[in-house]
Amino acid sequence: MIPVTRRFTLRGDCMLPLLEPGDEVWVRGGDPVAGRLIAYARFNGRLPEIAVHRRLAGGRMRADARLACDPVDEAAAFVGRVVALSRGGRVAALESRRGRALDAFSRLYARTFLAAWREGVLNPLDGVLGDVPRRLLRWAALQPPRLLFRVLFGPGP
Repeated sequence: MIPVTRRFTLRGDCMLPLLEPGDEVWVRGGDPVAGRLIAYARFNGRLPEIAVHRRLAGGRMRADARLACDPVDEAAAFVGRVVALSRGGRVAALESRRGRALDAFSRLYARTFLAAWREGVLNPLDGVLGDVPRRLLRWAALQPPRLLFRVLFGPGP
């Protein structure tokens, strides 16, 4: 059992490929550590939302699926460290050896391929391709990390 203080369902896709929309993110209190995932409340519009990004040195944060760092958001409230994720009935403890391997692969894949793919191929094709071809390209790009998730944490129930 993984002790957690909060669980929430992720809505955004900026932490692909490690975290996908619909994943349940498990958070535990504690100090933010550089290089690890953190959850924080940010205030965009009328309602606050909980977001997950990777904490970098100097208080900066970056989404894995983005090429640039996010600006430091002084209004963001730290919620806790992300210690696990649940997807399709499988729980991946991110502080375990397998969880760290998944995180390292996902970060490398995002930096070397996925962010450039998204910014250089998918985003420019917005409005050019129909929705189905764009979803198919996105699906294909996410298969290697999804396969690794299944290998490390089982095929699911």
